[in-house]
Amino acid sequence: MTWRPTSLPLLTAVWLVLAAAQTARVAATGSLMSGDGVYHFAHLHSIVVDRDLDPVNEIQYFRDVARSRLTGGPKIGSRTTRNPATGEVVNKYPLGLALLTLPAYVAVYAASSAMAAAGGPADVTGYGWTYQYAVGLAIAAYAVFGLWCCHGVATAQGAGTEDAWWGTLLTAGATPWLFYATLEPLFSHALSATCAALLTWQWLRVRAGDRTGQWFMTGLVAGVGAAIRYQDAVLLLMPGLDLLMSRARKPRRLMVSGLALAFGALTGVLPQLLANYNRFGDAFTTGYFGEEFSRWQSPGLLCTLVSADVGAVRWAPIVLLALVGLVIGAWRAWPSARIGLVVIAVQIYTVSSWYFLSQGHTFGNRMLVNCTVFFALGMATLLSATATRPRVHTALRALGVALVAVNALLIWLWTRGLIGPLGRLA
Repeated sequence: MTWRPTSLPLLTAVWLVLAAAQTARVAATGSLMSGDGVYHFAHLHSIVVDRDLDPVNEIQYFRDVARSRLTGGPKIGSRTTRNPATGEVVNKYPLGLALLTLPAYVAVYAASSAMAAAGGPADVTGYGWTYQYAVGLAIAAYAVFGLWCCHGVATAQGAGTEDAWWGTLLTAGATPWLFYATLEPLFSHALSATCAALLTWQWLRVRAGDRTGQWFMTGLVAGVGAAIRYQDAVLLLMPGLDLLMSRARKPRRLMVSGLALAFGALTGVLPQLLANYNRFGDAFTTGYFGEEFSRWQSPGLLCTLVSADVGAVRWAPIVLLALVGLVIGAWRAWPSARIGLVVIAVQIYTVSSWYFLSQGHTFGNRMLVNCTVFFALGMATLLSATATRPRVHTALRALGVALVAVNALLIWLWTRGLIGPLGRLA
């Protein structure tokens, strides 16, 4: 409880832990992906090996050829989304993860091709575990960078550096973030959490300096986030609301900053818009045909918060502590705490309005992993608020460690098929 880490050794240690867990997954299953992760990975094969965005051969491979070592079943089912206008299968998932991990995939493909040309044994199909593993390690590095951003947000708002690290690490370890940074890194959620943390950190910087270029960069991060997960476009509310509610800026300055923010967001999401236009003839057609937010008037809020399948509080009780901390931060007039409560509320409402409340192949509530930065801020704030009461402070840390242990136990039960999709298959 008196451990005082410095940033670089700490983040290196966290990355090694994530990498070790991914290594164990690959060793046990021969793969580092399932469910949605297969489709995100398929984009990489299409871009690098096929040099197009046609997913037909990738979907056929993972449906008809590739098999899970654990279940013996195909890596994806036969219900792949089809374009209702043409009947062709589509890869509805956005390109953000593929584009951000492209260097790792290309490095393995280039090395394998060179080895094969020299007569050595190498997988040049672009499908194998080495490609998945490289992408997973890259996502682990992004995830660690996201934790650094979470720490930066907490300290920028007044939390002590030690409490900021404790709050960040306890939140990451006690929520589904840990699962999606280790066992299912090719799902978009760990990367989504990093982009949200970077956006929050960047927003706090720009609101202090108010430079046009920085507003553009803030929008750029938001646009990239939308290209990782369409739902993350909601995060643009954070800088957008801040600008609209500003009373200190002159109208002309407000307009310039707003245009820079909007142009940055458009630039960040532009590759996705071009890809949509290429595949569907419309930049704003996403491929989620027949899937929509159909519960706007009757959202499943209780399901999102406390259900056995996806209850955010039920699977990660540390969220309750984090919300208490955010309320304390809001009372102290911290901008990120106030806007964090707003963003969390909007995200909960959005997720609760999705037609598929159980979220399918999920560990806890995966759709709220993008709120990790705000939960980390809340936990850090709560710890800082109790710093003058050593017993309470120590008890909160101990409780956080216990919740991390519980989350690790749930992950282990998942891998054994005692809970989650593997259990249902068994």
